Amino acid sequence: MSDLGDLIRNVRFSSVRLQDAYDIGEVDYLLDRLLAAVERGEPVRPILDGAEISQVRLREGYDIAEVDAFLARLRDEPSEPPVPVEPPVPVEPPGPEPSVISERPGLLERLFGKRR
Repeated sequence: MSDLGDLIRNVRFSSVRLQDAYDIGEVDYLLDRLLAAVERGEPVRPILDGAEISQVRLREGYDIAEVDAFLARLRDEPSEPPVPVEPPVPVEPPGPEPSVISERPGLLERLFGKRR
């Protein structure tokens, strides 16, 4: 799993009551969508840009400041893992240039083969 996926999977927010907070179900659904996108290798920014989370007041919800800070952190994280740079392949130095003149076997060598 990627670092971004681990970050999304392990995030915890404080629960608050009787003050403005984000709806727990909607935040959890957004996190599930973000995690699924990361696991498929898709960018998370389009999901974050289109995210709308309802606020609640009289029931339990997630602290708005914590959720906003986490989503801002996700927005700044690179969604694709860095492409590993492969070391350059060593190039062997060229050998001696082939000679334009080549020896041709003589008649006896062609008839009886090379002497050893």
